[in-house]
Amino acid sequence: MRTVSFAAAAAIAIAAFAAPAQADTVVFSKAGTIQADAFAQFVALPGAGTYDIAFTSSSDADYVFSVGYDYHWDIFRAPAPRPHSEFIDGSNGDVTIYNAAVGSAFTYSFVIPEMTREYFLSDSYYTIYGVPEGTELYRETRWENPRVFAQVWPISFDDGTYSVTITRRDPVQGVPEPATWALLIAGFAATGSALRRRRAALA
Repeated sequence: MRTVSFAAAAAIAIAAFAAPAQADTVVFSKAGTIQADAFAQFVALPGAGTYDIAFTSSSDADYVFSVGYDYHWDIFRAPAPRPHSEFIDGSNGDVTIYNAAVGSAFTYSFVIPEMTREYFLSDSYYTIYGVPEGTELYRETRWENPRVFAQVWPISFDDGTYSVTITRRDPVQGVPEPATWALLIAGFAATGSALRRRRAALA
């Protein structure tokens, strides 16, 4: 019975070690007085990921913000060895998302995409660029210069305080505590001991 308990404990420890944890990283924080220190600022973001922006104030205020990032995509011919060689086409652009609210608290979540890569077979590019139909091509899309513009503005003569916080939710690999390591080692030891006893009994 004890061997089963140790083996179960080892399995739980392994699952705990393998499970990813969430670590919220504060990338920007600002506080002040609404009337005397009204806030309006561009904030550069560190890269791809899921972000939360939170506004709070002691009295009603007007919250305005926009999330923006540039994107750039390129298409290449993709003969072996991959990923690519001959440039075929490319373009630039930008994405901007606006939002606004009035009150004493407001939160919003948004995602800055990861760079993407994909292979595909030429179709319309045959007529546009003379690439033979069925030729393997490679598209790379990059999302650059992620940023947020945030603003807090008074809507009455009542003064009050405000705070603005931007966090990024980063998945990180869980690191076991010393007790978890001990439990894991004990479980393996108990399992090995049980197997040795079983072999001896069969002999």
